[in-house]
Amino acid sequence: DTDTYDLETDGETGPFNIDFQFKADLTELGVGTHQVLANLSNEVSTAQWNVTVIMLEAIVGIDWDAGFELVEDAPLIPPGGKDENILPANLTVKFMPSVEKGAVSVSYWGLYSEDVLIANTTTADEDLKFTFTEEGLFNITIKAYSEAEGWVEEKNFTYEVLNKVQGMEVTDFNIITPTNKTKHFSASFETLHPLTCLFVNWNDDTLECYGEEALCENKFPKADYIENSSPLTN
Repeated sequence: DTDTYDLETDGETGPFNIDFQFKADLTELGVGTHQVLANLSNEVSTAQWNVTVIMLEAIVGIDWDAGFELVEDAPLIPPGGKDENILPANLTVKFMPSVEKGAVSVSYWGLYSEDVLIANTTTADEDLKFTFTEEGLFNITIKAYSEAEGWVEEKNFTYEVLNKVQGMEVTDFNIITPTNKTKHFSASFETLHPLTCLFVNWNDDTLECYGEEALCENKFPKADYIENSSPLTN
């Protein structure tokens, strides 16, 4: 490309300290590192500079998976609810972002709630982690930072953060059970924090406990903890 600039120094005596910017059409350059020769010429002289140009692929298709940990490094549990948008308060939530194109262009990630940065990584290989301490609706956006494009965002998603057990229902399916036979009950919840202890009192000094072992068995040692019952799910 060749452009002409009026530097307004005609007839003046130098030396000159001149600052200016110029634009060049580099659409023919592919992704990668290129050496470009820049020339600055006037009627009596020419100056040349070798410029290193790094072309990065545009970031397209930002998406993410989310899950929370009951304990550090435990398998992730996905968000609950039919829309997979319910998260627990006071537990570490991990967001694992990805892109369809331009992964090598991502320098790091940012986690935003209502366009306010609440967590970020220092590299593109890290997952985002955040602990919600309050209940409510959170409009979450994950942005990718590129040295070429700055912050890039493409979508947001609303999560509902809950802490209290809500909508508990217990049923015996209206089945009449003879004596000395096992009777089946079902307990369901509209919302259920994973660190919940469910107690069943049979009115015979027997107290059964279901839930996360590290919390329930240690905090309520007098209850008969039921093995392999954690975490509680609907």
